[in-house]
Amino acid sequence: MVIRSLRRKPDLRLQRNRTMLLLAAVVLWSGALIARLVDLQVFQHDWYVQAAHTQQTAVIKLPAQRGDIFARGGQTLATSVELASVYAHPNQVVDPRAAAELLAPALQRSVESLYGQLSTNKRFVYLRRKASPEIAKAVREVIHSTGLAGIALHPDAKRYYPQRSLGAHVTGFVGIDNLGQSGVELFYDDLIRGEPGSLNTLRDGHRRVIGVRSWALENPTRGHDLILTIDWTLQFAAEVAIERAVRARGAKGGSIVAMDPNSGEILAMASYPTFNPNVRNDVAFRDHQVNQVINSPFEPGSAFKVITAAAALHEGVVTASEPIDCEGGHYAVANHTYNDSKLGFGVMPFRDVLANSSNVGTIKVCLRMSPETYFSWVTDFGFGGRTGIDLPAEHGGLLTAPSQWSKLTQSSMAFGQEIGTTPLQLATAVSASYMNIPLAHTQGGEVTGSIDESVRHGVTKLAHLHFPATQKAAQNLIRMGEDPATVHVTGCPSIDIVNETDLSLPADVFERYKGVGSVIDATKPYLVVLQHPVTTEYPHGHEQIDETIRAVSKINMQALWLWPNVDAGSDDVAKGIRVFREDEHPTNIQFLRNVTAEDYACIINNCACLVGNSSSALREGSCMGVPAVNIGTRQSGREHGENVTHAGYDAADIEQAIRMQISNGRYPRSTLYGDGSAGEQIANILATAEVRIQKRLAY
Repeated sequence: MVIRSLRRKPDLRLQRNRTMLLLAAVVLWSGALIARLVDLQVFQHDWYVQAAHTQQTAVIKLPAQRGDIFARGGQTLATSVELASVYAHPNQVVDPRAAAELLAPALQRSVESLYGQLSTNKRFVYLRRKASPEIAKAVREVIHSTGLAGIALHPDAKRYYPQRSLGAHVTGFVGIDNLGQSGVELFYDDLIRGEPGSLNTLRDGHRRVIGVRSWALENPTRGHDLILTIDWTLQFAAEVAIERAVRARGAKGGSIVAMDPNSGEILAMASYPTFNPNVRNDVAFRDHQVNQVINSPFEPGSAFKVITAAAALHEGVVTASEPIDCEGGHYAVANHTYNDSKLGFGVMPFRDVLANSSNVGTIKVCLRMSPETYFSWVTDFGFGGRTGIDLPAEHGGLLTAPSQWSKLTQSSMAFGQEIGTTPLQLATAVSASYMNIPLAHTQGGEVTGSIDESVRHGVTKLAHLHFPATQKAAQNLIRMGEDPATVHVTGCPSIDIVNETDLSLPADVFERYKGVGSVIDATKPYLVVLQHPVTTEYPHGHEQIDETIRAVSKINMQALWLWPNVDAGSDDVAKGIRVFREDEHPTNIQFLRNVTAEDYACIINNCACLVGNSSSALREGSCMGVPAVNIGTRQSGREHGENVTHAGYDAADIEQAIRMQISNGRYPRSTLYGDGSAGEQIANILATAEVRIQKRLAY
């Protein structure tokens, strides 16, 4: 019997096809795997190394010690005391309730308030800033005895003012973050503050600090010391005198300033009531911070007769010995009768008119000058403009032009009414009446927004030589009454720096400066943001910078953000930036306080767009052809090249303008502000010009 197999013969062709298909799949899979490995280990190697470095390390900022402030005799007005600040990493605290109970007695705080901070998801919180040595010691003992994780201390400093209220309005004070808030502490903050250091630490998978990299310690740099012109003995005498005078007369306040007329140095500057900058929780600290010498304009009264007399004598409308009839102390002008404080003055030499402080005699002499001539002298003495003292938020005084005068204005101004001046302006003017110092003014005649508009034109009337940057600015000066022979168009001196600098971006420029946030990648597009406060819009700085922050955030491009200047309102702008930086932790923005002029020129020349309200966008930016977005009113009316577009204080408008400028790219270079030879031209003119101290209106 034959049994035939029911199995089919193997199909060798099918098997071969399957084998080839499997082999092809293996080859493709292997190729994809190899390609991925090459991508990870070769092309993305640097990125993953950086990511691992970021996960495994942490940078601890080491605060710098502020420099000391001294009076001219060496007395210490401000110094720093070494303390410690206690902080926590809440995500590392295992049991927030237990930790709060352990720390509360040492920190002298309630358990509930500590628990609230320790039970958040934040990476970092301060539990006590600038703790006393006793509190710091108690906290260290708790950490040491219990092994409490996530709690640590870092060195810190507290500003201390050994003279207490003496010179408080001049010295000023700092905030909790050791940044200047008023006085020279604010004006010279960049100089005094120093540069913070850093310490690189190693972290484990739970982001806990497990070690310190020995090579990664960068010590902080102590700030510079500052020596003021204030004479401690005179300052003490001035403060005693003004307090006694205010109390004796039942006045609300008073001020006194002492100046060396030969140098302009301020020897004493006192305001009363005053405050103690060491004591922050009392009414005096809150209510008496105004420096009345520079911030409080008043009608100067009879002290202004010195200015009127100086103008009249220089104009030649009177001599010191000329007899002046004081009319018995009564004199009518435009149906108004002026009276002397002491009646009965008759005919007396002009020198005695001044010595006896006769209103009538001073008015009669003053009216011999035309309103324009008298006004010119008043402005030449510095009234109606800031002196430029090294203190923030100086008031420019109150002065109207002759076109706005009534029939009584000039006669009233003759003895110090219908004019507002600060004590410093008055002291400066009286000192200047004994000196003939010529003044040269650069960049006058330009039209801008904010208080700069008034100050710039005020300086113009004080100046004897003018170096405007543009032809239009020169015409403005001539229309203001300046002699065309004294007006020389030279261009803007800052353009000299642009032309003399290699504007290619140095590879390490962003690593040189100890800023906060991510370091800019110079190989990729970036924005530069620089927005200053607008002094005439003082209360709105915070909301204005918030709109810019929202716009820049939506652009989502790396940005270099520079700190604002110290004009009035800078606290609000800086606070807005600081809140954004510390709450949002932006990963693509580097915050810097300042850079050199040469580096700044390189940085803005290579940026995708310059955003804010700095004049550099309109001047240097126009010269380079850098796309720029000018925000708000600070530069209203200023000349600029086609590189500038304008936006209001609205995030959507700002965002749209930035995107448009980035899309447009570079603009043609402009020579509106000169060819880069301003410095040489100014030097040559100063070396040969004949300066006439006596000014005259030239129209």
